[in-house]
Amino acid sequence: MMQSAFRYIIFLCLHFGIAIEGFSTVIPIALSDRTERAEQIALARLISSHSYWDATNSNIYTSHRLRVTAYLKEGNQQEYINIIVLGGIVEDDAQVVFPNIEMHIGTEYCIFLKRAPIHKIQPQLATSKLANTYFQPYAYMQGVLPLDKGKYIEPITKESFLEEVLVDKIFEKSQVEAIKPNGVVFRSRTHELPRKALNTNALILKNGLGETTNKFVGGSIEKEKELILQGSDFGSTIGAVQFSNSNSGGISKDIIDYETDIVYWRNDEIRVKVPHFAGTGVVEVKNSSDNIIASANIIIEWTLNPVYSNYRGFDQHTRQMPKLLNVDGRGGYTIQFNTPSGFGTDAIAVAAFERAVDTWRCGTKVNWIVDKTGTTAGVGKDNICVVQYSTDLPAGILGLATTRYKALGSTKCLGMNTLWSVREFDVEFVPNADLLSGYEWNFGEGNSSTSNFQFDFESIALHELGHALGLGHVIDEEEVMHFSISNGQERRDLQESAIAAGTYKTDLSVEENCITSRPVMIHYADCSDEVATPAAKPTAYIKILLEGLFDNVSGEMETTMSLSNLVPKNQPYDVSPYDYTGTDVLGLGVANVVDWVLVQLREVGNSSIVAHQKAVILRKDGFIIDSDGNEKIDFGLVKSDSFYIAIYHRSHLPVMSREPHFFQTASTTCDFTISEFSTMGDSQQKNIDGKFLLNAGDFDGNGIINNQDFNLWKLSSSAINVYLSPDADGNGIVNNQDYNLWKANRSKVGVLVR
Repeated sequence: MMQSAFRYIIFLCLHFGIAIEGFSTVIPIALSDRTERAEQIALARLISSHSYWDATNSNIYTSHRLRVTAYLKEGNQQEYINIIVLGGIVEDDAQVVFPNIEMHIGTEYCIFLKRAPIHKIQPQLATSKLANTYFQPYAYMQGVLPLDKGKYIEPITKESFLEEVLVDKIFEKSQVEAIKPNGVVFRSRTHELPRKALNTNALILKNGLGETTNKFVGGSIEKEKELILQGSDFGSTIGAVQFSNSNSGGISKDIIDYETDIVYWRNDEIRVKVPHFAGTGVVEVKNSSDNIIASANIIIEWTLNPVYSNYRGFDQHTRQMPKLLNVDGRGGYTIQFNTPSGFGTDAIAVAAFERAVDTWRCGTKVNWIVDKTGTTAGVGKDNICVVQYSTDLPAGILGLATTRYKALGSTKCLGMNTLWSVREFDVEFVPNADLLSGYEWNFGEGNSSTSNFQFDFESIALHELGHALGLGHVIDEEEVMHFSISNGQERRDLQESAIAAGTYKTDLSVEENCITSRPVMIHYADCSDEVATPAAKPTAYIKILLEGLFDNVSGEMETTMSLSNLVPKNQPYDVSPYDYTGTDVLGLGVANVVDWVLVQLREVGNSSIVAHQKAVILRKDGFIIDSDGNEKIDFGLVKSDSFYIAIYHRSHLPVMSREPHFFQTASTTCDFTISEFSTMGDSQQKNIDGKFLLNAGDFDGNGIINNQDFNLWKLSSSAINVYLSPDADGNGIVNNQDYNLWKANRSKVGVLVR
């Protein structure tokens, strides 16, 4: 159910001058027209789904296997059929479209079928007899009607039909009697209708910080953005939480359907992750008997589209937030225009698309670069972002975009084993010549006054690029990310919610992550509309833990020396073997101080060369802060650059990062505590309950724990209320506890041997 890329569907107006909203500009295809044009129609229940690559590994498809209840038109009497839709996940690759056709195991559907092309069928089955059971929905979303609460629901208009009524309507047009797969005549069933809702109670809404509010955002993975619902009589058995669905403009409601999005469920309090489809409206709690127990008004300011995956270490499909990268080596992604399709040579279309790109860049700093030289590359997995015209889009679709993701499974990923990243996105549009007779694209700029017989290309491109950035829909007709836009309507400006959502996503993406094959995205900084601001200096967040001072219960380090006023005001690394000459002074009011550490930035080409160094403060949570308490460590860099990071502490074995760290104006984090692979060399840190700590015992700072360190300990043994390097546990006393730490690590050799 991933929706981090999108299809922007526009069902064309069959009568001039009429515009009806739905998914994009929607003119519903009449049930009679679908009945006439579908090759087969079936009632069927979904029993399983799986995704696979096509024969050329260009696209991922998902095959939904359904058990047929009855054929309402031209049935082949097969008991099972397979519905193929574009998109899915195969191991560490994902291809997703937005909005997609959401099908849920156990749900029954009325499906309008069209034979699937051979290239979409699983390669091993494409030429077999089983290929006759593979179909795709006719009219895309309007070809899949779910049975919900006793009625079949139209995905666009939300009109609902009892089974008897639907079967009769289809028969009126097809004149084909409904039969079961075994050839027996099918008689419509009577499905149980929903019970009348109980009187609802009021809900108190709070965010993840415990603050009472009715304003939230959807799709986030941050705990502080979670939703807490407080009330009564929710029951001890999990029921459901449902929201107005932004993908239909609030016409429909949907429940949270991933177990991992429900953090906990108690009789008087529920905590959930706000789903990506949530929109402004009413949030409702339903008990396990499907009765609405409580409700409240809620405002969803913006949403992001996450990935749900169980790749590498997840027991269940879990929400994860894909990040943007510096894929093209220029800071982000380069967009190219396909020339064989005619898009690359259509100057006014290219100009309109460029304006949409520039609007997002100036509003959110997303790093998209346009290359107008043209390409013959088409749509497919090729690590190229391509825009093209296409004559082979599904009926009724003006534009289609696909985003492809890659997952990295690594113990370097903080808080998870996987990080998904955007590798490319492609966008296709219907050419002017293939639009419905009487309609055309409006490519004009400025106040172009789009007529009722035109679709505004720039507005639609802006919406689609918003999905490519990772944004979901909102329920607000003034917003570019509202789910629909009519023919004759323009929406070319970013409102507050779109800017906030896009900026949140780009700021998240420029932070350091655990992907080592490609660097993080760099904010786009060449927008002519931007007001010049003083250049920010490249900085970094750095985190370490010290074995000797670590408290395994609290998960933090002791601050005994600071509380005892033993930590010196002036940096202590002006002695051999460090010989650091800086004049760093501990500022007043800096809290939770553990001790001083020395941080060095070393050249990538020759790690023995120290390019920059600074004495800084170690805080109890592991973060290294400036001597004035600032978490962003400023080494005086004037431009972004990469360095190895070396860390020294007066009683622990020094370490150096295994890989260079990229210092940029958007401060990123180098976390030595999350993996043994964060440091260069083998066994350079100690693993305590999954956290990695610098080894205690190197009292002379030479990078080796040996008898020389023991001799220093022996000379200082029994000293009290002192600030000495043999005090390995930092309690101001040199005793057997410090000896035991040294002994456990004796003979360890670091990579920074002096």
